[in-house]
Amino acid sequence: MMVSKYEVSGAPRYATPIFPIEGERIRCLMQRLRPQLRIGTHSLVTLGHFYLDIVDHACSIEQFSCEAQGGSDKRAYFEGSYSGSPSRFRG
Repeated sequence: MMVSKYEVSGAPRYATPIFPIEGERIRCLMQRLRPQLRIGTHSLVTLGHFYLDIVDHACSIEQFSCEAQGGSDKRAYFEGSYSGSPSRFRG
């Protein structure tokens, strides 16, 4: 799960009453992260950082990996302008 989607889904907002312990919130976050992000944030977890620090770090890793890949995973099949009708192949 992407970190931004986890934040938007409302889990952190409702996690405080459900998971009053900081460690439990971190454990739930780590279970839902993609393996790449889980590996990248594991060192912060072992050092005892707070939940929001781990979320911020995971967001920065995710943003960096998206930029390194050249943007989002969704790419258009065709580039250029749309003329309204497909061109006919005459060959």
